[in-house]
Parts: sequence; C-alpha cells; structure tokens
Amino acid sequence: MVDLINDIEVLQNAIIAFDEGASDEKRAALQALRKMLVSKSNEVEQFEAEMCVE
Repeated sequence: MVDLINDIEVLQNAIIAFDEGASDEKRAALQALRKMLVSKSNEVEQFEAEMCVE
C-alpha cells in the first residue's frame, strides 16, 4: 500500500510540475516518472521470472 501511495504522490507532483512548474521542476518530475517506470518494469520482470520458473 505504501508503494501505491508513493506512486500517487509522484503522479500528482508531476502533473503540478508540468502545469505550473519551471523548467527545473519539469525536469525533476520527468526524472521521477522515469524512475517509477523503471521500478515498475523491474517488478513486472521479477514477477514474470518467478511465475515462469519450470
């Protein structure tokens, strides 16, 4: 549940930064989104690896 709350905060902050932020805030938001994407992709890969073990 903590991960879900963190993801929601990242998304909320990114939306605010893209709507209202300066260029450095937009860069930081984009970096946070990229970090989240890598994390979620790694979770999926790990899940698939565990489920596909023969």
